[in-house]
Amino acid sequence: MPRNNNRSKGIYDDTPHLFIEDPKVIWRNFRGEDYGKNPQHAKGFSIEFDPEEYDIEKMIADGWNIKTWISKDNPDAAPIIHLPVAVRWDKFPPSIWMVSQSGTKPDGSPKYKRTLMDEESSFALDTAQIVRIPLIEISHGYTQTNPNTGEPCIKAYLKKATFELAQDRFDTLYDWDDEEDDE
Repeated sequence: MPRNNNRSKGIYDDTPHLFIEDPKVIWRNFRGEDYGKNPQHAKGFSIEFDPEEYDIEKMIADGWNIKTWISKDNPDAAPIIHLPVAVRWDKFPPSIWMVSQSGTKPDGSPKYKRTLMDEESSFALDTAQIVRIPLIEISHGYTQTNPNTGEPCIKAYLKKATFELAQDRFDTLYDWDDEEDDE
């Protein structure tokens, strides 16, 4: 595991990469939908940080593009502090793994299936019921100007992530074995 230079919960800054354990992912848009605020159809998501658990000032000082969002509908609500993360398949293709339970082993413990996602299959993550994201690796992109502060900051790109999906009732009906037979 990379050294923890950030001294924040679950963050390991191993420049030029940032490893975040159990991140809270918000505003998922792997498809690149416009939704009125995304005219370039950029793919990505944000990672929300609780300022009580993470050293936000250190992350800003390290140059990460940390942003604050304040609800226009409820200005009294706590602001959301987040890091926008771009997902680029052309220049910086990420390694995205989906993990789902696929039945049980003979001893009764759960059996899991891991699937490497491509650009098109990653669209499912926009609406998937994600149980857990054990670790996300973010890489440096390029330096850009933070629109909130006017200061230079680092654009974050997804490098690697594992998304563990919830098992629904249909998954428990059968002990599926989706692997093809070699016969």
